[in-house]
Amino acid sequence: MKETQNSDAAEDLDERAIDRNPLKLFQHWLDEAMATGMHLPEAMTLATATADGKPSARLLLLKKKKKKEAGGAGAPP
Repeated sequence: MKETQNSDAAEDLDERAIDRNPLKLFQHWLDEAMATGMHLPEAMTLATATADGKPSARLLLLKKKKKKEAGGAGAPP
């Protein structure tokens, strides 16, 4: 991998200071990544685990984003 993230430059996540709207938070993080000039700032890893704890990860590349409110578990319909 030619380019890596400088972990010394990363800030700690302060959950009290983040936007509770996941789409706004995602846009903020994407804007920050794009501002760095890094290669493929729209690339990400999605990691999940089965009920018995078996991890799985896949690499994703954001191609398109729709302006829509986010839903999910516990979100109102």
